[in-house]
Amino acid sequence: MPPEAPRPTPMALQGSRVRRSISVMWRGMRAHPGTYVLAVGASGLFGALTVAVSRAVGWATDSVVVPAIGGDDAARDRVWLAGLVLGAVAL
Repeated sequence: MPPEAPRPTPMALQGSRVRRSISVMWRGMRAHPGTYVLAVGASGLFGALTVAVSRAVGWATDSVVVPAIGGDDAARDRVWLAGLVLGAVAL
């Protein structure tokens, strides 16, 4: 039987916990840049959509629902629009 070749030892991480964490993240970004770009893009899209949902629900509540309950006829005519906005948000 031939002798086994020695296994290469992985490079040890040195430094503080923050430095080691950044080093591991950097290695992952270099190894898989497409995955990293996709993750950052999806995170940004999620944040933007979260803000958009909050604004849409706030608009529907403040501009349509509350005035319609208060007896505003113009707001009652826009209830269908608020329903469409909330349906789009749910979708």
